[in-house]
Amino acid sequence: MLVRLIDTDEWRPSTMTERRLWDLEKEGLLRPRTSSMWPEWIASSMEHQEPSLPEGYIVSFTKFHHHGLGSPPSRFMRALCHHYGVELQHFSPNAITAVAIFTTVCEGYLWVMLHWDLWLHLYRGELFRAPSGAARVGKPVRAGCLNLVHKTSHVEEP
Repeated sequence: MLVRLIDTDEWRPSTMTERRLWDLEKEGLLRPRTSSMWPEWIASSMEHQEPSLPEGYIVSFTKFHHHGLGSPPSRFMRALCHHYGVELQHFSPNAITAVAIFTTVCEGYLWVMLHWDLWLHLYRGELFRAPSGAARVGKPVRAGCLNLVHKTSHVEEP
């Protein structure tokens, strides 16, 4: 079955305020601010509809923090973001589950550090992109567009 991806759901301006972020910090869901020059978290500007991030910051959703996905993410999660060219909001719920399972198997059952080559041997990423108008070029959809698929012996990489 072929499904055409249409990105009609544009970013809406953030409604998050500094006050609500301070409340999240008090609840222990955000790291405490240690510097006013380089704060650990900032509210996004209400003037831009699509997030425009200062260097060194990532988009994060309140629900991530309420459900235990802290920031900054682990070194392994940052490596995955870099490898697949995405940010945290691009991981589908199943992709986050795949990372959690891989971490649990490595650290909890095998008692080994997370191993990058083992990850690449077991998983491949499928990034769903919205058409951008240019031939064969697309932009990642705003959230949940990266799915991580376990490789099996009878499936070859594209």
